[in-house]
Amino acid sequence: VANSVVVPERDPETTLRQQQRRSDLIRFINGLPEADRELVSMRFAAHRTNREIAATLAISEAAVSMRLLRALRRLRAQLKSQGWD
Repeated sequence: VANSVVVPERDPETTLRQQQRRSDLIRFINGLPEADRELVSMRFAAHRTNREIAATLAISEAAVSMRLLRALRRLRAQLKSQGWD
């Protein structure tokens, strides 16, 4: 059928590896300082814009951008130290 999408089955090893990486990522995010977790959560889990976050936290958009950048750098450093590329 032309309108159907074929989704290849994942082998159990790939599925397990993806689940482990997702679990590790959540653990790393939870290991961030509370303020960083809050920003990352609002931006990526709640899909809020920097403007919306700024209004919620009563800070400037520039401050949101800088704090988010620093939080993501810390997260990347943790991931890299654990062998993530």
